[in-house]
Amino acid sequence: MYEYVIPQEFNQSDRIGNFTIPQAMVLGGGVVLIMFFLATMSLWVSLPISLIIAGLTIYTMFKKVNNIPIYEFVLVYAVYRTMPKVLVYRKENIRDEFIDEIELFLEDDEEIE
Repeated sequence: MYEYVIPQEFNQSDRIGNFTIPQAMVLGGGVVLIMFFLATMSLWVSLPISLIIAGLTIYTMFKKVNNIPIYEFVLVYAVYRTMPKVLVYRKENIRDEFIDEIELFLEDDEEIE
């Protein structure tokens, strides 16, 4: 008889080696930035900048806030800040644009009695 394991955690990211896909993307972005700075600036200027970027990349990859990764937390926080806080329902504000278009169409072509 086959044994099926039911996953207990449904909010898991796919993995590439030891990292999740978002962590690998953050790592790749950090590496690209460091390579850009090392290629375009002198070594004495780009080395401190590259060390700062490396530290921020590692912090972003592994830091969790409220048990979710910080890059996901920033996205959720931005959506929260941009969404309206109070939703007000008013019956008189509802307008059915489809019915208005039909009435205008009929008035232009012929009169309805």
